[in-house]
Amino acid sequence: MLYVVINRKHFFKSNPTHIKRYLLIIGIPLLLEVLFFFMNDNLSEGYKSLEKNITSLFIPIVFLFNYKLLDPEKTLKRYAILTAMLLLVFLFGFIVFRNDYFLKYLSGIHLWEMGYEFSNFIGIHAPALNMYVSFISIYFLYAFITEAKANKFSKKTGLFFLLFIIAFCFLLIINTRIALFTFLINLILLFFTFDIQRKFKVIFFSISFGVSVSLSLLFAYQFPYTIEKYTTQITGNLDKIGKLDEIPNPETTVYSSLVTRLSIWKSAVALGNQKFLTGYGSSDAKTELIKYYGETNQHFLKKYGLITHNQFLNYYLKFGIIGFMGCLIYLCYPLYIYIQTKKSIVLFFFVNFFISNLTDDYLNKFDGIVYSAIWYSIFTYYLIQKKDD
Repeated sequence: MLYVVINRKHFFKSNPTHIKRYLLIIGIPLLLEVLFFFMNDNLSEGYKSLEKNITSLFIPIVFLFNYKLLDPEKTLKRYAILTAMLLLVFLFGFIVFRNDYFLKYLSGIHLWEMGYEFSNFIGIHAPALNMYVSFISIYFLYAFITEAKANKFSKKTGLFFLLFIIAFCFLLIINTRIALFTFLINLILLFFTFDIQRKFKVIFFSISFGVSVSLSLLFAYQFPYTIEKYTTQITGNLDKIGKLDEIPNPETTVYSSLVTRLSIWKSAVALGNQKFLTGYGSSDAKTELIKYYGETNQHFLKKYGLITHNQFLNYYLKFGIIGFMGCLIYLCYPLYIYIQTKKSIVLFFFVNFFISNLTDDYLNKFDGIVYSAIWYSIFTYYLIQKKDD
């Protein structure tokens, strides 16, 4: 904000209407907070949420009014490499400073907490961390094929493939289902969208898919809990949607399973329908949801105060149907950029971020707001460049 004030002449001396249009889209989280601020019963919490979302306006202002300084390819490459290197550093730190946990996991004890403990050591929520890792994994694969197409097999080609293996290994270590799912979808999209001769496309895809499957099977062999996590935890107890208290010891059997998410979503939809037009406001949506758990005798959900774990429903509870539509526009913005520019990496980001927000609510967290605002702003460069051309 201070940067904008000091350089106000630079920012507002012209009238680039197309940039202002993009600012409105990237600023949707803040616009919704302002529009529905009157719905907050707890003004202190409302102000906190408003303050958190201000970044969705100031980040794109700084980036887009200086768009000629942006270089998305170089920025993405540096970001991905730095992230991979930091993950290696944190893994070494985890082995040294959390050696008891590390040895326990190697022995196959309490494997369900492995990815979460490693993420907590870094200070990031595991699904969020793995969302970032899933994106850089597909980027390294994309960079590997791009480099191979341009320069055949060089040192840089080998480096990108090595970085892909490192990133994919972390994807398995943190081991959140949605991140692996989005990587698989992006791997398929990479095959269909990359402009290269069919025979080379088949070769690269076979290598990439083969390495991914081999590492996954090796990981599953070393950590058998992975098989349970991707089978019975997903499909088990689906007849108990909304009736989790009937399951014996739900804390250990269904806390992170699909039936729990479906029970939360069912409650969120029912509660949101009661205030279809206005929602409950940022300060009261979570409180009202937990209260609803109690009113419908869902004591397990009330005990742990489980939030929506779905960005669409989170905004639906906060801002009603307008919030739901605003969320749809916001999350589909990278898809619009891809359709207009045909930049594959933006499509990979869209798949990664959109699907991740179907099972979590990243726009409810400061790091998720900042993450999306930064990359939305950087990728908007492609749209502005096309307009300028």
